[in-house]
Amino acid sequence: MTAGVARGEPEASAVQTSPAQGKLIQDMVKIVTDQNTPIYPSRKTAAGSLLLLGDPEADRQLLAILANAKDRQSQLAVTAALTEIENPDPQYQSALIDNLLAGDPALQEASTIVLSRYRDPGLIERMGQIIDSDKRPLPQRLAAIGAMGKMRSKQAVAVLITLMERLHRDRTGSRELKLACARSLYDLTLVDYSTDVSAWQKWWEKNKNKDDLQWLQGQLDILANENRFLRTRLEQTERVLIETLVRSFRSAPKNDAERVKTIQEYLASSLSAHRLAALQMLTIWISQNQGLPPELQTSVRSLLGDQDPIVRCECAKVLRDGKDVQAVEALLGQLEKESEPLVKRELLVALGQLGGPELLDRVLPQLALPLETVATGAAQALARIFQNDNDAPIGPEFRDAAVNAILQRYQQAGDDMPLLRQELLAAMGAIRDKRFLQVFKDALGSPDANVRLFGAAGLAALKDPAQIDLLLGYLKDDPEPGVRAKIATGIASLGLADDRSVVDQLVERLNPTVEKDKQVREVIFGAITTMVKRWPCDQQIAWAEAVFARAAWVDLEHRQAIVNGLQDQITAQSGAWPPDVQVSLFRQFGDLVLVTDRPAEAVKYYRQSLVAAKRVTSPPVEELADRMCQSILAAASGGLDPLVCAQFLNRSVGLIPGAHLEVLTDCFAEVLAQEDPDNHLQEFIAALSADFHKELSEAYRQKLAAMGRGVPSTAPALAADTQPSSS
Repeated sequence: MTAGVARGEPEASAVQTSPAQGKLIQDMVKIVTDQNTPIYPSRKTAAGSLLLLGDPEADRQLLAILANAKDRQSQLAVTAALTEIENPDPQYQSALIDNLLAGDPALQEASTIVLSRYRDPGLIERMGQIIDSDKRPLPQRLAAIGAMGKMRSKQAVAVLITLMERLHRDRTGSRELKLACARSLYDLTLVDYSTDVSAWQKWWEKNKNKDDLQWLQGQLDILANENRFLRTRLEQTERVLIETLVRSFRSAPKNDAERVKTIQEYLASSLSAHRLAALQMLTIWISQNQGLPPELQTSVRSLLGDQDPIVRCECAKVLRDGKDVQAVEALLGQLEKESEPLVKRELLVALGQLGGPELLDRVLPQLALPLETVATGAAQALARIFQNDNDAPIGPEFRDAAVNAILQRYQQAGDDMPLLRQELLAAMGAIRDKRFLQVFKDALGSPDANVRLFGAAGLAALKDPAQIDLLLGYLKDDPEPGVRAKIATGIASLGLADDRSVVDQLVERLNPTVEKDKQVREVIFGAITTMVKRWPCDQQIAWAEAVFARAAWVDLEHRQAIVNGLQDQITAQSGAWPPDVQVSLFRQFGDLVLVTDRPAEAVKYYRQSLVAAKRVTSPPVEELADRMCQSILAAASGGLDPLVCAQFLNRSVGLIPGAHLEVLTDCFAEVLAQEDPDNHLQEFIAALSADFHKELSEAYRQKLAAMGRGVPSTAPALAADTQPSSS
């Protein structure tokens, strides 16, 4: 009520108080001195009203209250009112000094604030006499020194340094006095020399001759730094409070009714930190696949007009993420009134997410504004509107208006607006109009890697097969790994009708000597698999065979990934294949599995190929089995796996004649005997199943026993579901 009010010197002539005025003064005095009335705001407000009267009787009553040491609460009410007077009346100085020295902490603090408002050299001289008097009690001297630290004048600094010099020279006074001087000097100068008298003397010699303007400028800098410090502390405190509240919300029992009640209470709080915490809680709520609670929608929308711009920003985000389409009108209303660029950006992004083509005439004018932040938000909104055009197709008139506005704004946005240029390119990519083609091409030649990245994405979004050579060229030559990765992803999204040669070129870039960045190679591999999956299964298998045969740089991990992708498709599609196709593709896929880290799984596909071969006349199963045997031998570059050989023979029982099983067994045994007769050969023979032995002639069983030195079979009979099909 009294904030910022200036008071001049009292009138020299006496002013007669009218009866009505006297009655008003007495009523206000009763409120100020009423012990049953709270100081804040009632008693303080009443004291402020008396100060505003400018009446001598009111001043006399206030001075009497300030002088009444038996009523500290009333003294505090009057002093608190004086803290809001910009230029207090000098007649209050003596009473304020007395209260400063009275020893009451709250009264001392308030008195210090009022005394610091006086621009009176005489006051500083009086305070200097107090702090320099050894007869004064220490608490009084300390209180006066503390008050001097708030009186931002060169004279106050001189008094404090003089006292420090005397205390040092005479070796008198307590250390408390020296520390108090140091603290007040720091408050006045933001220089921290503690109690180092010599350092303060040197500083004073450099600064004592500054004129009033120079000194005032220094004090303004000090106040600005103090404000920044306090603002930082406040922000840190609010951040900790918000984090604590949100953490408590996360860990609380998942009772939706209680959680909604908690959010509702914080949304209605007068503290902006509480409201921000509530909005973060809603973000958590939404992230758990829950929409914005209906009972909170009105409360959340009301925060679009919150006095705190950060709250308004977060509110727009919550409405956007909560998909509150009913909030569009409220968002538009706030957009018209909003003055903060950052808030306008979030409002625009939310509108783009929640609205449709009908909002283009409200968004496009924002794109033309000179403020980069607002125009960036408009570009993001346009991108979202066009990304959502499947729900509401955008007509040619709206499209033309958007294309022309974006092209014009892109021409206006210079290199000093990189974020805006990037968002405009992203919007162009979302609109996917061929009129942007040249812009995308130019962007790929930009020195800014981020611009090139968005240019690559936009060019790919056009899905123009004619641009494939351009993209492949930049995939090879661009110096930035992130841009090359984006180009690879873009190539995969083109949906080329015939992309075999493109895939071959991408495979070459998997070579570490060609593409040195591992992450880019992974993205290229992902692009390859995306493109190859569009092919028929037989072509995928043939391609994989060719790659495995010629591209030694395709490592085991990538081979396994290719095989896994094929395996899923074979499982889904093989039931519809005719028998002759099954014979070929199962065998070929088995060959691929052999060169992965799970070669034993190849046997399963070999068996399926043999089962299918029983239903066709060509090729003969013996010939097919020979091919499989050769594949197993050829894949064993690091040594033949005896268990793979044994499993192949065991699972071929009933599909391959016994005589030919003996031929295949000899083939495997010969190689194993050469590699490690005492271990591998013995392991192989021991792994042959009892069912397999039944298929052999008596003579061969004896031969096998001799080779195995009489080692009995440890392999179980085939389970029922692995027995040869009757087909």
